Amino acid sequence: MNHQPEDCIVHVVDDDAGLRRSLRFLLDSVGWGVRLYASAEEFLAVVAPPDRPTCLLLDIRMPAMSGLELQQVLREKGIDLPILFMTGHADVSMAVQAMKSGASDFIEKPFKDQVVLDSVAAAIRRSAESLDEAQRRAAAQKLLASFSPREKEAARLIAQGCPPSVIGARLTQLIDHTHTYLVPADLHHIYKRASKKGDSSLGWGAYALGSLLDVKPLLHYNCDTTHTVGKVRGFSSGAEQLFNRAAEQIEQGLDAPWICISYGGPLETVRDLKGYGRLARTAIEHDVTIQLAPMSTTAAINVGPGALSLAFAAASHRIQ
Repeated sequence: MNHQPEDCIVHVVDDDAGLRRSLRFLLDSVGWGVRLYASAEEFLAVVAPPDRPTCLLLDIRMPAMSGLELQQVLREKGIDLPILFMTGHADVSMAVQAMKSGASDFIEKPFKDQVVLDSVAAAIRRSAESLDEAQRRAAAQKLLASFSPREKEAARLIAQGCPPSVIGARLTQLIDHTHTYLVPADLHHIYKRASKKGDSSLGWGAYALGSLLDVKPLLHYNCDTTHTVGKVRGFSSGAEQLFNRAAEQIEQGLDAPWICISYGGPLETVRDLKGYGRLARTAIEHDVTIQLAPMSTTAAINVGPGALSLAFAAASHRIQ
């Protein structure tokens, strides 16, 4: 991604007010955004993980908290940004220590303007590359999270270099073994979808009574067939049953090491639902990955907002 200078931020932390003003004038000439701080404590009060190309020009010796101490605090907080230490001649040994702790570079005072500009430009490039890579990883993880167990298995086999014939045979096998469970938050969408398709999994009587008493059906999908496999009072109880079924199936065995969960709402809500903790612990114990993803627009239209679905592949699964 091509980042313009005005999109980039250079933080300057130095207790020398004259030096801060000089650096602002110099860095402004390139077009970078400049933020000035008189102390490490002042910087820590506002710092956050960077969302744009960023670097830190940091004096190594300051009253109270030193530059080295600030570097350590940032590392402990998990805030990763390139640090350029500004040092006096007598501080070179400290600068070497800073480099060993992950600093990008150090600039010895008094410094030439071009040395500062070149060092900052290199640090900004590294920051931009790191952010771009993080965005690519996040996009790949989001895409993978939206895959079905069958699609995840295909990706895994491709990564292992398996020939197409092996991949095809494996995926054909998984078709019959993939089970999806769903609990709706709103019965209206399920009823409309079932009526249009002539599906008897949710009739008018069940829809009317369920809406009145907050009874939710537990739906099971396999090989284009839908069945109601249970009824519960309230969405939370339905979600707990789905999580418990998945945890039990993990213990019995899966054909592919994935549990795929889609939710038509804020994903952080899912982790707070009763039963998710047990599922997460069981998955860790059996080296199974839980992929949590937003429900696709198409699925949300069919099953309504707030619905929760859970899928896995298991030949040993018995519908209860």
